[in-house]
Amino acid sequence: MRDRDESRVGRFACDLVRGTWKWDDEVFRIHGLEPGSIVPTTDYVLNCKHPEDRERVAAVIAQASRTGAPFSISYRLIGADGVERRVVLVCEGAVYEDERVTSIDGYYVDLTAD
Repeated sequence: MRDRDESRVGRFACDLVRGTWKWDDEVFRIHGLEPGSIVPTTDYVLNCKHPEDRERVAAVIAQASRTGAPFSISYRLIGADGVERRVVLVCEGAVYEDERVTSIDGYYVDLTAD
């Protein structure tokens, strides 16, 4: 069992215009990476999803990118370290003056049991 003080929640922001993501250190760790070791892109993020979950996650992210509506989704992630993790993604879109959704921001929560 994890130590209660051990963080398994990470914050992210996705720039929908550029297709790039900003991750805090914990999101890198959830993805099995050293913090700052890559510049995450939408393609990379989707490729990390378990093949059986990838399409469902892509559809939810695409809808949030269009509408800005908040959402949460649970799925399996395959980390760069080969570890399969059960995660929840919770986020919402940010809509700017021209009424376009230009970013989604939220949290990764790692539910994987030790």
